[in-house]
Amino acid sequence: MKEIKYKNIDRKIELFNYKNNIIKYNNKVNYEEIGLEEFFIKVFSRNNELPFEDKRVKGEDYTKGKYNAICVEIGAYTKKIKDKGEEKEVSCSNNYIITNDLEILGDFYDANFVITSPITYIGRTRNSNNSRTCYGLAFDVDGVEKQQIEDILHQMKTGFIPTANIIVNSGNGVHLYYLFDKPISLFENIKYLLKDFKYQLTDIIWNSYTSNIKTKQFQGIFQGFRLPDTKTKFGEKVQAFATNRKYYTVSELNGFIKDPKKRLKEDEIHIIENAIYKRKKLSLKEAKEKYPDWYERRIVKGQKKGTWHIKRDLYDWWLRKCYSEEIREGHRYFTLMALSMYALKCNISEEELLNDAYKLLEKMESLTTNEDNHFTEDDIKDSLAAFKENYRTFPRKDIEKLTGVLIPANKRNGRKQEIHLKGARMLQELDDPNSNWRNKEGRPKGAKDKKPRKNKKDIIQQWKIKNPNGNKYQCEKELGISRHTVIKWW
Repeated sequence: MKEIKYKNIDRKIELFNYKNNIIKYNNKVNYEEIGLEEFFIKVFSRNNELPFEDKRVKGEDYTKGKYNAICVEIGAYTKKIKDKGEEKEVSCSNNYIITNDLEILGDFYDANFVITSPITYIGRTRNSNNSRTCYGLAFDVDGVEKQQIEDILHQMKTGFIPTANIIVNSGNGVHLYYLFDKPISLFENIKYLLKDFKYQLTDIIWNSYTSNIKTKQFQGIFQGFRLPDTKTKFGEKVQAFATNRKYYTVSELNGFIKDPKKRLKEDEIHIIENAIYKRKKLSLKEAKEKYPDWYERRIVKGQKKGTWHIKRDLYDWWLRKCYSEEIREGHRYFTLMALSMYALKCNISEEELLNDAYKLLEKMESLTTNEDNHFTEDDIKDSLAAFKENYRTFPRKDIEKLTGVLIPANKRNGRKQEIHLKGARMLQELDDPNSNWRNKEGRPKGAKDKKPRKNKKDIIQQWKIKNPNGNKYQCEKELGISRHTVIKWW
């Protein structure tokens, strides 16, 4: 497939260089250019010490309590596949673990497409389950030209938006890094809080003055971005700039959210800033003795963790959405990322996903209204990284937020409403054969309890926030809510 070329590459390079010069030489915020290695030190080092493991000798175990950054090179190599009898060549990605010596970074200079996020992980895979510590939040602001970069710096100076510790000029837009003074442990409840926190900050940082694209792009905390000293889409070197502004507390960033109702509450900030990840004491050797069946299945045989299997109808439905008029220019990347997620959920092969995604190139490019915002094969490769990084459990509501497409919840498990309700009534009759479960007379007259009942989901989520180490059983006992309801909203 022929890649789409930019019609005015000289203008793009001129604009890119202009942004570099404005960031470096502006009189509003003092930024100095930094390279790839210094970028990693700025992002991850605290008290002059990197948190990563030392480079391991083959055969040695992982260092307890040490976690690493992971970089992903998209399109690192190609492999041949067969699709309906026809042989095709597809691109594949490589994951790289960053250790204390930072030695592997030397392999990334001038690479076409390498991404990372300000998060450390256990193991080799960049996914939510393996995440351990968050060192900051990175925001991608697209549609940044001459006026927009000047306004970004002006808003930082006036305090309308927070001053970024690092700005990365990545091509069409910029990446703004806000680094935490104390890294944050990523318990499940804290991931939930930080995700919403980042959405609210995005709403402030991405505004009509900082971007020429009206549709804001909301991204999760795990989103990876291009590394400094690698290449932009049009071949120039991605450049990073750092200021000596001190690192942020969550409370400080929270103050930039204009609407008090949308800010994190005091108890939520306390939970985030005081969580400490404690490594579980059970070693692999102990696990073998205590859980021999699990060890045989997962370690010896290498079987993957069990997951729900969803019919491919969901994938096919989203693929049809990709061709619909609901997709807008600012959401193309995330629409294809969602296609990768649904491919995982529905056990669609990587070969089929790649074939479907590349067929969408012409459709996505046809939505281009801005000469500097063409949709290319690089965008497809980038978006398909979600298939490599195992976004299988990415929530429906977040996909709605990222793509701008309404996704109705399916609570009938594929059954027609009549059959679904018939089954529900049968279960109720079994529980209550005297049919007292439904009050056909309605609410008793004169009932005094007219206070609106609190949503069970909110009650359970608030309990999780306040009890980060709690489990379902404790939640059930303390709240007096049925186990089924706790499991439903856990």
